[in-house]
Amino acid sequence: MLTEFSLDEDFFCSEHLNDVKVPAIHDQLLENWKNHGVLICQESKIESIIDAIKQLPPKFHQRWLDALEYYTVSQCTGDWENFCEYKDFETLTKLSDIFKTALSEESVLQTILNSNRGVSYCESTEFEIVSPSNINESINFKNSRKESISDIAENSNIKEIWDKKFRKLARHATQIDIIDRYFFSRLLDSISKKRKTSIQTFIELLSAENKFYKLRLISEGGDIKSDEMQSLLNYFEIRLSKIPNFRKTISSISLVCNDEDYFQKSSHERFIRFDNLVCNIGVGMQIFESFPISRTTFSITHIDDTNHKKRLRESTSEKLWSKILS
Repeated sequence: MLTEFSLDEDFFCSEHLNDVKVPAIHDQLLENWKNHGVLICQESKIESIIDAIKQLPPKFHQRWLDALEYYTVSQCTGDWENFCEYKDFETLTKLSDIFKTALSEESVLQTILNSNRGVSYCESTEFEIVSPSNINESINFKNSRKESISDIAENSNIKEIWDKKFRKLARHATQIDIIDRYFFSRLLDSISKKRKTSIQTFIELLSAENKFYKLRLISEGGDIKSDEMQSLLNYFEIRLSKIPNFRKTISSISLVCNDEDYFQKSSHERFIRFDNLVCNIGVGMQIFESFPISRTTFSITHIDDTNHKKRLRESTSEKLWSKILS
């Protein structure tokens, strides 16, 4: 789960962000953004944000500029003012259709809230405004942190799990990698028994975001020219492409087959990567199958803190076969 947040130019005027003796606040803000947040930003305001960052003490410049380049950012064409322009918190909550967390400096909150509180949260809209020094009290970031480490319970509803843990990851991603040793074999089993496949359910859930994705699927699926390979190609090339919304959701699919040694050495666990964030799921793609969900572990980690890029390199160099479908 990601917290969709926005910040205004006043945010960087916070006395706490300009005190070189208090780097911990920068640590907290940037860690929340890196691991649990997506900055929602007006296309026209990127340069203004960069200028505001450069007004911070020099020791903090590069960290924020790097975050703007490498952390999750979603530029949109929506239009809204600096938060100080809104007469009260109720008026500000009307921005909840665009993002859920507003970050601004302390004096702006004092004016909007007519109090010294550093956080205000609206239950009905799930919208909040938070000052830099109170980032750890953000309700939305707390919920994101919780969902990023909480297990998936037995017999959970997959649509509810998708909404809680995956939907916003998908909303702000374009590249999805699935690394699951047993994904291909379980897929073929579902096909043979005429059950709905996990990848069909996965794509149906993705389609609600009305955007295109590139999928890379890495699993164990037989030697080149084997019956398993041909069955997989038949399914992905012919049958899967006929499901509703497939062509409106998937721009390309890459199939990569690795052997048992690769998975035992490099990818014993099972992963779904959405751009810069990697989900580690105990039972992998099984949660999307036509069976009751069994209890499984779940966690989300930023790609820079994983071996995901190494796994991809090793998968490519050690593959038994691959196929790109578009």
